[in-house]
Amino acid sequence: LAPMPGLGRTYPSAAARRTSGERGRWARAFRRERIARRGAMSPVLRGTFWMAMCMLSFAGVAVSVRALSSHLPIIEIVLFRAAFGVAVSLPWLFLSGIGGLKTTRFPLHFARSAVNGVGMLCWFTSLGMMAIGDVLALQFTTPLFLVLLAALTLGETVDLRRWVATAIGFGGALIIIRPGF
Repeated sequence: LAPMPGLGRTYPSAAARRTSGERGRWARAFRRERIARRGAMSPVLRGTFWMAMCMLSFAGVAVSVRALSSHLPIIEIVLFRAAFGVAVSLPWLFLSGIGGLKTTRFPLHFARSAVNGVGMLCWFTSLGMMAIGDVLALQFTTPLFLVLLAALTLGETVDLRRWVATAIGFGGALIIIRPGF
């Protein structure tokens, strides 16, 4: 038996396969293992793929809302977006059952959903009224606002280095949104 490089398994040598008559079986096993190893994505590559798909879907939503905002009221576009989200969630709901929606904090979930709905309404309205580049530049400032809100509402301690980084981020956003300043 001769080891095959990179596979960690021992396969019969070519001469042994020819004399034993089992050439096809070993070749199929070797091919199957090679395909299985090649088909598996590393976690970094898989994360990169899903992040790219996420950004592609965000861009698709922005372009779709921009195109539809001249023909439909914004509230209708928000309704269609919510209906699409429910449709995508239905397979999970069928698998987990209605118990998957059980919560002990209904008022907080309701408040979160209401804030999310108002935020989506404001975002879709801004997509219809402003240039897409400006809207996306403002959207990318969300983490900067989260630093401020975490310090004010959650009592997070934010060191000087993070405040400086946040100020630089806001300055960069201002340059992108209003390059004339």
